[in-house]
Amino acid sequence: MVGAFLLSSVAARASGGTIVVLHQRTNAMIYGSKSIHRGIHSDVRAGSDSRSPIGQSATALQLPATAYTPATINTQYSGVVDTTLVDQDWFRTNHSAPYETWGWQTGYYQRADWLPAGYSATDTITFRYLGSFFPNASSAAAAYQDGVTYTQTRTGASSSSCSGSTFSCADMAYHVTSGGVSQLEEYTVLQVGVCLIEASVDATQTAASGETSQIETTLTSIDSAALQAASTVCGASVPPQPSPTPTTTTPVAFTILSVRAETVNSRPDWNLLSPPVTLVKAGTKVRLSVYYHVSSAPQSFAYSERVTVKRNGTTLVRQSYPDKLGTTPVDTYRNSWTYTMATAGSYAITIAITMNGHTQALSTAVTVQAAAPPKPKKTSFTLNSVQLLNNQGQPQSKFQGGAPFYVLVNYTVRHLSSRATSYVAVTFELPGTGKALYPPNQYQITTVNGKQSYRARFFVPVRAGSVLKIVAGLTIGRTTHQKSASLTISG
Repeated sequence: MVGAFLLSSVAARASGGTIVVLHQRTNAMIYGSKSIHRGIHSDVRAGSDSRSPIGQSATALQLPATAYTPATINTQYSGVVDTTLVDQDWFRTNHSAPYETWGWQTGYYQRADWLPAGYSATDTITFRYLGSFFPNASSAAAAYQDGVTYTQTRTGASSSSCSGSTFSCADMAYHVTSGGVSQLEEYTVLQVGVCLIEASVDATQTAASGETSQIETTLTSIDSAALQAASTVCGASVPPQPSPTPTTTTPVAFTILSVRAETVNSRPDWNLLSPPVTLVKAGTKVRLSVYYHVSSAPQSFAYSERVTVKRNGTTLVRQSYPDKLGTTPVDTYRNSWTYTMATAGSYAITIAITMNGHTQALSTAVTVQAAAPPKPKKTSFTLNSVQLLNNQGQPQSKFQGGAPFYVLVNYTVRHLSSRATSYVAVTFELPGTGKALYPPNQYQITTVNGKQSYRARFFVPVRAGSVLKIVAGLTIGRTTHQKSASLTISG
């Protein structure tokens, strides 16, 4: 999703690795149609400390420097802020009134800057954070609601909920103008007990497009560290939020299509043709992904996901996450989490989804080596054609539902020094969607030089009158080629 920061959620840590939740949408985030002009409000210097109503110092909300990696904390604009400075800081523009309106007590402000290699100084990416104490949870909740409502009104941005059972959370993206420079900004605001947490990232369009993944990772790290600190020192949780209750008797039906490890910067592999990651070096970050298809569910239906990571049989992570379908729930989805494979061993990753009391789960395995894995052999190949055949081996494109047929994959391999294991995947799609309709059929084959083919037998889905796209992918080394053929289903 170039040019859009992704909505971040909560971090859960365990020995042997770090897992971070990223709720990834199928569409890019929509930026507000208006632009905030920061005016006199900018970064502030440190002021004097005071005590919160529950006896905590503002420094209790200070975040470690590691939360901002690879950005570096700008100490000139980091420290405790007092009642004078808080209304001059960056986040005052996200509120309709001074912080004292809601009884603001004390807070801690931090700014961190990052200039990625190869960019000009004007493309510096800036992360900002303000953790504040209020006299009670109701006051903090009022300040939270004002931050959401006023920012929406002023920027034209829509708000995405990232709330959990013990905190309220909203995320917005819009344009800002500061010092005559137009930038993209993502603003996250959370309320935990008597505390208000505000975080933002600002980047030019150029930097946002080129560094989306790292921006996403760092903002997630800041929000997670802030939530961890607030959960410790901010007292009672927020009042429970009302959960939407479906007003329809629409049945719930879903299927997990695949659970797999993917490269950390990978885009969604909607047709599931590329092979999963199965071998990495210790210390490598991967993306743990679950693909699932919802064929029937009410709008905004609430459900949960559970991620379990084991190494050599020992559980490292077992974490559940609440989630919610959108207003058009019937679709194929991908949810993913970044995870660091910190130590060598055999990893088993299981992801379970529970909807309406019914749980489905799939697992995948990853081997982590202490040394770098062997480089894949260099080769070149051409996927010549994908054909549909009848039982007599003759080309045919129209079949009755339930009838057997074959998918024939023809390909040519060149410059292969020895026999190699390759990967063939076949999937069914509705034309024009580019998304798998059923779980993929996956085969490991032995490949040699020259022209060759692979044939797999299937049965036609009972979908009279439908036209399906049969897509076959061939992967040799790190390269995947794909071709397709159309299947017409008669009554």
